[in-house]
Amino acid sequence: MIKVNKQSAPQILLEHQEKWTKDLIDAVAHYGGYDKIRSKTKDSLLSHYRRKSIQKRLAKSSYYKCSFCECKPGESGNIEISNCDENIG
Repeated sequence: MIKVNKQSAPQILLEHQEKWTKDLIDAVAHYGGYDKIRSKTKDSLLSHYRRKSIQKRLAKSSYYKCSFCECKPGESGNIEISNCDENIG
């Protein structure tokens, strides 16, 4: 597992994180769980995080590799961002 060098958040995230988070939390409450949110709705709620400025900053923090398996996301064909509590482990 790669040590992640936490970068400062991109400006777009700083400006919108409260609303984006609230919208997702509201959807979880409405549907009764994250896994119960309709696919189209979930895709819309998470689309903000696909912005290049956010992905680039995150990739840089882990040396452009997956922090779990250390492969390059483009090589594995799977790019997914997981949110982890930095105080765990």
